[in-house]
Amino acid sequence: MAKRGKKRIKHRDGTASKIGKQVQSSSPIRRVKNKRYAIWSICGILVALAAVVAWTVLKSDSPRTTESTSVVKSQAELPAESLETTKSDPVPDTMVSAPRLTIPETEFDFGFAPQAGKISHDFWLYSEGNDTLKILQVNPG
Repeated sequence: MAKRGKKRIKHRDGTASKIGKQVQSSSPIRRVKNKRYAIWSICGILVALAAVVAWTVLKSDSPRTTESTSVVKSQAELPAESLETTKSDPVPDTMVSAPRLTIPETEFDFGFAPQAGKISHDFWLYSEGNDTLKILQVNPG
């Protein structure tokens, strides 16, 4: 007598047969769900990566503009051709001094201040020199 509810199935290679329930290896619906899961996982990883990059760019304290610094070389470091041109340059007028910004009080102790309270202090800026002082850019902070 054969057992009911069980079928003889062959393995894919066709060599041996077993008694057991017939099971499909993977259905087309399951394959589609696996693809969707993979696509959503990749999208989630990309969004997380973009968020980390945006956060680090916005969080960085370094200024976005690069400042060029000029290096003054001594006459020993200058080539001979440039020494000849510096000798023929006219002497600058010593009566006119370049403008310079001075701040006599650079720090001020506000003491105890409540968190929601408004405090203020006036800092005085002076221009020293005979020429006009031009302030081209101000970076607060």
